[in-house]
Amino acid sequence: MNVALYDQNFLGTSTTQGIALGTESRIVDDINQQIIDHLRKSVSVESIISTFNKEEIATYLNEIYEECSSENWDGYDANPISEEAFEQAQSFLYTVMNENQLNVPIPDISADPDGDISLEWRKEHRFTFVVSINGQGLISYAGLFGKNKIHGTEYFGQEMPPSIIFNLRRLYS
Repeated sequence: MNVALYDQNFLGTSTTQGIALGTESRIVDDINQQIIDHLRKSVSVESIISTFNKEEIATYLNEIYEECSSENWDGYDANPISEEAFEQAQSFLYTVMNENQLNVPIPDISADPDGDISLEWRKEHRFTFVVSINGQGLISYAGLFGKNKIHGTEYFGQEMPPSIIFNLRRLYS
């Protein structure tokens, strides 16, 4: 007879001691622990700005640029990402990384069919902030903060536009 009883919360801390009897129960226990370890990593704060470094940024952006820098990269006539968009996205992310007390995770980085590079920060359902970089000095942004929405366009030069800082802090405060 095999019996496995577990009483663990989402992050795997036991509220009572788990009981497992038999070989199959030990296997279930091992699998359960692997799942809990994976969930701990995915909800941890290890991905916030302390590990948000230039090497990671360069790796993510280079992958996108290599895959999407030619005409029709998506098979539906997408415009290629320009070298200027690539460089501006890199500069933007370095600026986010160096912004004092702006603790945000690495965004999802993707290419848009119009040739822009998009950076998306998603906290939870209906809490998202997206920046689109075109390589010509303008960045477009849109945010969803529960029932509130915001969008706009800003010039990006040497400094981060205050509206971007405000909305990233709004998302992660």
